Amino acid sequence: MSFLSSRSQITTTSSAVTSTTVKGFLIYENIAHNVSIQYPSDWNKHEILNNDFTAVVMFLVPIKPTFSSREDSEIILQKIRDMVYNESSTTVDLSIKRSLPVHDTWDILQAITNDQIHLLDICFGNVNLLETSYDRKMGGIQASKLIYTYTDPLDNHINKKGMKIISVQGHKELVITYSSQNQDFDKFISTVDSMVDTFRIVEQP
Repeated sequence: MSFLSSRSQITTTSSAVTSTTVKGFLIYENIAHNVSIQYPSDWNKHEILNNDFTAVVMFLVPIKPTFSSREDSEIILQKIRDMVYNESSTTVDLSIKRSLPVHDTWDILQAITNDQIHLLDICFGNVNLLETSYDRKMGGIQASKLIYTYTDPLDNHINKKGMKIISVQGHKELVITYSSQNQDFDKFISTVDSMVDTFRIVEQP
């Protein structure tokens, strides 16, 4: 049974998403790009960029550090630094980019997926592509999926694992990126899959 057949679905009107959210989720809606996605209510949302051509919103799992009396002061300080500066190493990013009109969505989806693989190699070290498939959905839209491991040069070269769900809708390139430390990937993957399934194009009059 699919996620959407077992939970409340978002319905759209001419102006906004009006139905109830998945239990424990909130709705993020971007009016400029006519899209919405649901996310866990205890996660933090940050709009990084939002203009007529590009939007990037980040959803972060809040850090809840645990301290032990057996840990030395340096380990405790590092946990505090991580909480203050990094907030979380587990994130989900929704990226929307307007592109040129396309006539063959399948060809452009393959091209964008290959571009995303190329970007991974440029941005990160030790990229190992574990899965590439074209049978995923972003909401009800055809999508590709990448799963990969890498080291992050901007986060102390920590070993991480990531997933990208990539789709094309009209003139928009849509990418949902999930990243976490290796040991946390499976912990949050079902939540991220649920988020991907709630993605919607919001109808306008």
